[in-house]
Amino acid sequence: MKRSTIVLALTCAASAMLAAVQDSNAQEQDRQAPRALSASSGDETARVPFGPLPVLHPGVAAVIPYQYYKPARRVDFSAQAAGAPVPMSQSGGVQGQTLVPAAKAPFALIEYGPSGNLGNATDRPQVYLTFSQPMVPVARLGAPMDRVAGVSIVPPLRGRWQWISTKSLAFDPDESIAPFVQYTVRTDESLGSLYGDKLKATSFSFYKGTFSMRSVSSRKTQGKSQDLSADELRELIVSFNMAVPAKAVEPALELQGPSGSYRLSASNWDPVAKAATTKETSQVLLQIMDAVPENQQLSLILK
Repeated sequence: MKRSTIVLALTCAASAMLAAVQDSNAQEQDRQAPRALSASSGDETARVPFGPLPVLHPGVAAVIPYQYYKPARRVDFSAQAAGAPVPMSQSGGVQGQTLVPAAKAPFALIEYGPSGNLGNATDRPQVYLTFSQPMVPVARLGAPMDRVAGVSIVPPLRGRWQWISTKSLAFDPDESIAPFVQYTVRTDESLGSLYGDKLKATSFSFYKGTFSMRSVSSRKTQGKSQDLSADELRELIVSFNMAVPAKAVEPALELQGPSGSYRLSASNWDPVAKAATTKETSQVLLQIMDAVPENQQLSLILK
């Protein structure tokens, strides 16, 4: 201790001029730098580390009332991102209080999509869900996920989930959706918000495409669909708007006349080879198994 006192005495004698200059500079910085507002007691009070005041215009100094609040406890954002409950400080700076919104909306799924028939516009539609309350902290936004607890798509699709905002969840499929298959997005009661509220089970569905016939004509006389003879009526070529398995579509086809319906047999038709095929094609060869009386008006119906 004595050695330190001697060194300090010698140093002060040698640097009195420097100390006076530093004290003058410190007073000028103390006058310019704003202080903390309502900080905790003791050594936690500190100047705001904003540096010198900015200049709005050459030669004109700006007097800006900076405000700085030092919370009583630093929030652990890593723990928050991991989903652990983190006590946060309100504006009063009281440690241990939980941050609660002034007005909390009832927890619900307020926007979602896609829904209904998507037509043939897209093969990989993005699925999205928007909730009325925040679901995840900002630190988790954009992280790709294979699954989300409490949310499912049936039948399942390969793809990636991600939170695009604290309230909005999106799914981007890695595969095309199957035509005429209804996909259902479900949420269950295990899905909860950051406020601890639970969501009532809900669902919505979507599908792609509208299956339809494009044309019907005689196989024997291509392109002819009116005034068919009994021989021309025996086999018909039916064109659809997509490739289909003939045996799967056969039960949905019905040939009706005034006296009733007629039995049908369907097989896929290759328009290039002009022959039946086992491959799925957009054309089906339809054979009428019953004799049809002449002078009958017939209707082919896709049920």
